[in-house]
Amino acid sequence: MFEVAYKNEYQLRQTKLRRWQQPIRYRVGYFNLDASGFDIAEALIQDHFQDLSKITRVIINKDDKNPNFKILLTKKAHCKLAINRYTNIKIKNLDTQSNCLLNFKHNKKSELTNALVIISVDHAILLWFIARLVLLRN
Repeated sequence: MFEVAYKNEYQLRQTKLRRWQQPIRYRVGYFNLDASGFDIAEALIQDHFQDLSKITRVIINKDDKNPNFKILLTKKAHCKLAINRYTNIKIKNLDTQSNCLLNFKHNKKSELTNALVIISVDHAILLWFIARLVLLRN
């Protein structure tokens, strides 16, 4: 647990624990992707946030007007363009070496203030189908 909370896969040094102290207001967006047919994905995201809210005791609500946590769904083929458009990250081959990206900002007290997650739906849909198959099997 220590490694997950205090380290970053792209930095060798240990960092301070970064947490949300304020309510999380999230929005789901789509980049070069038709939003129709993604109701299940949005429902899963909402379920995950409800669970996280119970575990962390941080208030988490959907807010399309003033989000501080943006979730951007796109296809793998558009990940590089989305990363370049919405972040300043310059890690080589990030779009091909990962299936999602989390970019966050924090204040001087290490409190998280803003976050963006870019998720390749190609991979997420595959995981969802595998999970459904496992559930149907049991």
